[in-house]
Amino acid sequence: MTEQPIRFAAAGDIHGHYRELVERLNDLVAEFGPIDFCIGVGDCEPLRDADDLASVKQPTERHGLGDFSEVVSGELVLPCPLLVIGGNHDPWIGYDALGYDGGGWSDGVEYLGRAGVKERFGLRIAYLSGLRSRKYSTTPRQPLAPDHKRYLKRMSRYDSTDVERVKRATGSDILVCHDWPSGIDPDPTSERGDETIREIIHAVGPSISLHGHRHVGNHGRIADTNVHCLGNITRDDSIAVFESTNKSIRRIDASASRAWRGRAGSTD
Repeated sequence: MTEQPIRFAAAGDIHGHYRELVERLNDLVAEFGPIDFCIGVGDCEPLRDADDLASVKQPTERHGLGDFSEVVSGELVLPCPLLVIGGNHDPWIGYDALGYDGGGWSDGVEYLGRAGVKERFGLRIAYLSGLRSRKYSTTPRQPLAPDHKRYLKRMSRYDSTDVERVKRATGSDILVCHDWPSGIDPDPTSERGDETIREIIHAVGPSISLHGHRHVGNHGRIADTNVHCLGNITRDDSIAVFESTNKSIRRIDASASRAWRGRAGSTD
């Protein structure tokens, strides 16, 4: 018997622009029908109040709360649950207060946690929060007080324990990381991307992987995994829509055919 399809969206870096996110998601619902959930690939900046704002490392030119407080108040309504990971511009003091495995951030919004795998809507979602650091990512994370001068930078970087934990999430349907994997930039001279994330894709073997951070869209393939990199929320390439039927995941939005046209085949 054929299962009822699961339809979900993925959003690139939101950076607090939740009115834009809601508008984009509502447009997708009008086009494709109900969406079961949306995944945010980090730098979502769901800032509820001034305390959250104080715990985010933001560039001076865009330092502000954004629109998420309107989600908390109910003035702005997300059309589906939102699952988020952490990026380098996120409220890490609040995230860490939920614990390593994350939890409910506000009604309809869940922070997945540092690293691991969770089943949501019948799909196994593996995830890794944070960015790589040459200094911090090859050893276990050392505790720091929230008022430590290096806290925000250190806490926004993944560590060796996070990597080993997500690598054990074999057989997952979806992998979510903030940065791109290495080796998929269309510019052959570019060094953009993270080799560790590429290794994680090989270890986990998901059907799709989702990424942000670079603020532009890109697509590729690593082994048997379709890699989707999303632009920031103000760009046309910031949102992707997928359907999962019997554990087979395919991208269904109009940009999918353009995204894959002219791309190279699988890479190892």
